[in-house]
Amino acid sequence: MIALIDVGNTYFKYVLVDADTKPSFDVGYTAVKHNDVNEQLLSTILKDATTVVYASVSNKVLLSTVTTYCQQNSIACIHVETSAEALGVKNAYTDFSKLGVDRWLALIAAKHYFPDQSCMIVDAGTATTIDIINSQGVHLGGWILPGLDTMVNALLQHTDKIEAEIEYPQQVAFGQNTQGCVNNGVVAATLGGIEKAYQKLDNQDTKLVITGGYGELLSSQLTIDSILEPMLVFKGLYQFKD
Repeated sequence: MIALIDVGNTYFKYVLVDADTKPSFDVGYTAVKHNDVNEQLLSTILKDATTVVYASVSNKVLLSTVTTYCQQNSIACIHVETSAEALGVKNAYTDFSKLGVDRWLALIAAKHYFPDQSCMIVDAGTATTIDIINSQGVHLGGWILPGLDTMVNALLQHTDKIEAEIEYPQQVAFGQNTQGCVNNGVVAATLGGIEKAYQKLDNQDTKLVITGGYGELLSSQLTIDSILEPMLVFKGLYQFKD
């Protein structure tokens, strides 16, 4: 088995795939909080693994925990990091190391699963990121927006009278109370950012690919046709298995 591990800003996410057959990625992933990751959990996750492919946007302690466990148990461990160029994709950043590895993996996956096509990739998590890749595999740059929860928390922390629980709408409307205004407002702002980015594209045949924890919520409310790919980052990790 191959264990694909993606450590984001909030969650440690993993999926197990068969080493001998091309995975369908239909099973989805499992997510646990960073603080819940320990040797006991790893022994359960990795008991049948021969290879671990790992990427992390921030947590060096978890990286050390995983690599140490793999070394102690003779499991091959591949640590994927952002590079200037890999697997047919060229990074737009002058300092390539500053591009988050989750964004890099999404670009790698888009190049592999949508070959010879331009893509705009939206990853909706703690941050909502937007990245453009052309049909030749050249990353053209992107935007970073606060994620939905991040926007709500910023409002609650920096205002005295706004109080709201997170309850995002399945269809944006005008709120009739503060909570409704906040929840509808942050979704509307994010949808507007995505659609504005798409309007700026030179190629209006670009595929819009949505991933991340809030991908489904956003995808269903866009006026632009989109492809929901909740496993996009894992599909990118899988390309590094060899």
